[in-house]
Amino acid sequence: PLSCLGYVLDAYTSEFSSVPGVEFSDGKERQSDGSERDERYDLIQSQLEKTLTELAKHMDEQEHEQQHQQAGQGLVVQEQAAAEAQVSEAPAAVPSSSSPEAKASAKIDRAMDKVMAMQLRLEASKQMISEGDHMQEEGGDLYKTRRRNLRMAQKAYERSLRELTRKAERAEKDERRYIKGQIRELKASYREQVRELKGLVKEGEKKLKKGHKLEDKGEKKYKAAKKKLKKAKRKEKDVREKEREKAERRAEKAKRKEQREREKEQKRREREERKRERERKRLELQRERERAAMEKGQVEAVQSSEQASEE
Repeated sequence: PLSCLGYVLDAYTSEFSSVPGVEFSDGKERQSDGSERDERYDLIQSQLEKTLTELAKHMDEQEHEQQHQQAGQGLVVQEQAAAEAQVSEAPAAVPSSSSPEAKASAKIDRAMDKVMAMQLRLEASKQMISEGDHMQEEGGDLYKTRRRNLRMAQKAYERSLRELTRKAERAEKDERRYIKGQIRELKASYREQVRELKGLVKEGEKKLKKGHKLEDKGEKKYKAAKKKLKKAKRKEKDVREKEREKAERRAEKAKRKEQREREKEQKRREREERKRERERKRLELQRERERAAMEKGQVEAVQSSEQASEE
């Protein structure tokens, strides 16, 4: 049995070594050849080795304790009924309870029931994780890295759980006893990871509250700036209105000045026109006078010549 348990140990630890590119909590990324590993790998391996020695020491005590606990299996039966309601495959029927095969089959069934119950708890944990997804963006890079590591560990946990379930179906009595212990270890490890995730979710909630406070502060600054901008726009509008009024007054003044200049020019032209008209009339009158004088002189000359001729 100890050699079989060592084989199961290697099969379980290979789940972590077969996942390439897993990023652990210390920020290391393990290569595809498994050259670097996180401290959790060594911790899990040491825990499994410790479990091997403890199982070899307490094997008889656990068997005796299980026989005494068969009378109080009401809670296990209820858990088995809940697991059978969620899982479509029901365990096979067992023969008479007095035979060793019946006892082994009953223990296998109890192990499968516990595995199914653990799967139900895993689904509940998944639901809790999905409810905390909305805090992921505010949680920071550490939160995302831990959650990604949790998903990778969960996948490795599910693969290991399936492997252990298959081994439980075809393993012997001692192997089944060891597998149940491994399932308890995995459950404890997964609970620890869930507690860590809860802590990260709380941290994300704190950061989200802090972000809300900063948002409120920014909104107040935005409202103050908007008020100042509105006041500046109103002041600018008043200034533009005053400038427009000044420009209108200057334009009106320039228009009046131009009108006065045009009136002065018109009056000057009228004066010049009247002056030219008077000059023209004067010249005409002078020419009339000269012509009359010339006619008068001619008449006088004719008269004098006629008088002279008469004389």
